[in-house]
Amino acid sequence: EDELRRRFGKGVRIERLEFHRTKPTIINDKHTCTNLALAYVKHAEDIVERHGEAIFEDKIKDLNNLKIYDEIIYSVNLEKPEFIDSSDLEDWRKDKINKTLEELGLIDKFGHLDRGLKKDLKEREKIKTKIFADIAPTLILWDISKYYLCTSQDRRKRYGSPFPYIRGDIDRQQRKVFQNPHTQVVNLLREKEKEHILSVADMDLLLHKKFKFEGKIKNLNIKLNYAAVGPAIVFTNSNYSIKEVSYAFKVGEKSIKREINNMKSIRKPNTKRSRDFIDLVKNKS
Repeated sequence: EDELRRRFGKGVRIERLEFHRTKPTIINDKHTCTNLALAYVKHAEDIVERHGEAIFEDKIKDLNNLKIYDEIIYSVNLEKPEFIDSSDLEDWRKDKINKTLEELGLIDKFGHLDRGLKKDLKEREKIKTKIFADIAPTLILWDISKYYLCTSQDRRKRYGSPFPYIRGDIDRQQRKVFQNPHTQVVNLLREKEKEHILSVADMDLLLHKKFKFEGKIKNLNIKLNYAAVGPAIVFTNSNYSIKEVSYAFKVGEKSIKREINNMKSIRKPNTKRSRDFIDLVKNKS
């Protein structure tokens, strides 16, 4: 209050206070988060190392000019002539880079880069920031979403998981991280790495459906094949064929179809007796 009065005058009045608390992370241990991040980033680096050159060749029109440009920048920035004062070194390097690029026709006399080179530089930066940088997040989000989709609430509470300290359930705010399907990255991983992965739009909503379904069948003692429940949810809420979903989740098509039918019968019981039974169990619980 003293600070507010000092800033805004004695007549200031506090009408409302709000505390903004940070939401807990999905994995509730900072050391585990760090270790997982390092592992996935290293895996992503290995993928880029294997396929980066081929990706640039596919996306960039004149890779040779780009390599020449890089070599000039790199080599000139290593030069440190004795006759140049340290305070003038950066200007000298800049002038030499421009002169060399102009001699090669990669820059005009006004300092404007060749249009093709400029476009390729932008494309390369886009690949680095929009594809390469998103490989690790895409992989870990896919693995975590599969974990939530393909396990029961009881199993997540009772037993360990591939992700230590992961929360059994996540709220709407925490689910937002699953909104971006990273389609370009997924396509790259499927094509180059033969990854069993899908680009699922609104994965956050599918997770919400899964958690809502778990709440509906709680205390009903219904046995489901949860390894197939996840792909069943994805198949019924996406444009992927059952063959693609089966391949991505490594679950047989028959098992997926069986769980689709099971979930339908749970949502809409076929007979009055089954409806009465479910109502009775819910009332007792």
